[in-house]
Amino acid sequence: MLISLICLNSCATTDYNYCPVYPIAGAEVAESIEQIENPEFWEWLARINKLRQQLELCKK
Repeated sequence: MLISLICLNSCATTDYNYCPVYPIAGAEVAESIEQIENPEFWEWLARINKLRQQLELCKK
């Protein structure tokens, strides 16, 4: 018990405020995506966009 308390006291807190950044796609990527007609793809892309918006809030 004493050994575990000594180990816990030596633990330091870390800052987990990490906000990943999404890369910006170019015009060629936008043109190729607009040609996709798969509804499942557009649902997936909407979910990715929602995640990107949530990460934007993390930056503020």
